[in-house]
Amino acid sequence: MEELTPSEVVLLHGERFATRAIAGNVTVPGTDRTVAADRLATAILSAAFLANEEADAIRFEVGERARWLGLGSRTALFVVPDGPDPEWPRHTLEWAIPTFLEGMEPVGETDRVHVGALIDAFFDGDETDPWRYVIELVKDGLAARDLLERRRERWLRLPIGRTEYGHTEALERLATDASPDRIERRFAAVETARPELWKLLRWEIERAVAARLDTSTYYVYHGSS
Repeated sequence: MEELTPSEVVLLHGERFATRAIAGNVTVPGTDRTVAADRLATAILSAAFLANEEADAIRFEVGERARWLGLGSRTALFVVPDGPDPEWPRHTLEWAIPTFLEGMEPVGETDRVHVGALIDAFFDGDETDPWRYVIELVKDGLAARDLLERRRERWLRLPIGRTEYGHTEALERLATDASPDRIERRFAAVETARPELWKLLRWEIERAVAARLDTSTYYVYHGSS
């Protein structure tokens, strides 16, 4: 029987992993609850990376990375291929991490890749809302597996160019069976036992996604406040 991956569980139980913000909120699929898109996207990507580590597909390494223009260095987080790829469902972030990692140029003479560079590979270009883009990647993956139904969003019966998603009965069953408790415990265990790794992972994710913000259009749509 098909199961949801950790990143998908985080999406569908978003209120357990993110809180609401003053602005920039998204609706947790299948609910009327809203949470901050940046916090939810960070939790989603954290779950996908840690799931691959737990499956022995990757390992993390903390090292130094040159700053812009070579002006010194900073502590950074890298991932290294560490075993055969797990059998994640295609079109999931868990599947994408080891798949993309195989085709990326390693750093120097090592076989490690910067976490930020790997996240950057998920994007086709800059986005007006890169955090929502990450969330949409998970939704698109569920739709590709026929667990979400894609529909064109409408306003006064007119299509407005955006996509909305409807839950299927299969997804409802999977979401009910997939408790977020295990993922919460995994997050807590990493934060307690490896606080430097936890802090770096979250920081690298937040920084990499924010770097894909298209500021030329962001302020047109969102204002300057």
